Amino acid sequence: MSTVLPPRQETEVPVRITRESRRAAPYEGITEALKVSNLSHVYTGRSVLPPRFTEQRVPVINTDTREQVLRKGARLGKIERAADGYLESPFPTACLLYLKWSYLAKQCMALC
Repeated sequence: MSTVLPPRQETEVPVRITRESRRAAPYEGITEALKVSNLSHVYTGRSVLPPRFTEQRVPVINTDTREQVLRKGARLGKIERAADGYLESPFPTACLLYLKWSYLAKQCMALC
């Protein structure tokens, strides 16, 4: 199924994570902020993902003034294994997400 990306908004997009093997154990992972290929002014957000391979979502921001469609199967980047203790933080998660997204949104708007 494709995902509609409203203009100038962030959308949580369901993703499928490819494993190294069927027996691979889930791990905490990190995705980097990247431009989505084949779409103009669309970027993935840097995310910290919990240790599971299913039911994952990553933030995607459409900074364009028009609605765009993210097709099923589009490659959104790589997941890297998080270092031990990476997720330990003195800040609440919501605070970190707000800071991260306000910074990313400013970067994206500056690029447009």
